[in-house]
Amino acid sequence: MKKMKFLIVPAALIGFVFSFNTASASGGEEPVHEAEQHVHIFEEGASVLKKCRACHSVVEGKNMHGPSLFGVIGRVPGTMDGFRYSPAMTAFGEAGNVWNAETLSTYLRNPRKAIPGNRMGFPGIKDQDDLENLLHYLETLKAE
Repeated sequence: MKKMKFLIVPAALIGFVFSFNTASASGGEEPVHEAEQHVHIFEEGASVLKKCRACHSVVEGKNMHGPSLFGVIGRVPGTMDGFRYSPAMTAFGEAGNVWNAETLSTYLRNPRKAIPGNRMGFPGIKDQDDLENLLHYLETLKAE
């Protein structure tokens, strides 16, 4: 009888497509679980987010020193209700920009260089894996 393996997946990951490669009955390789990889990326992204939590909330509509990061992917920069943005950030949004993997990646590597005059004093995320994991995590912060 073949043993079944179960994986507990955080609710934020529901919606990801999970595929399981099954081993052959003749004793083939162990199954490869893409779900485990997604969970690892999610956990790594949550860990990187700790750098942001001093100034940003992940709760919808809860602004702190910085605007809420809930729903940041797809948002026009400088438009979160109830937050006072720098003129530089407002102008960046008015120029037709949208926060997506590309714009956030550039911005989060070096915020002062990417948008001169913005108020975020964060020095940036230099590690590419950390940046990618954070972007994957931010993708999960949206309304269903």
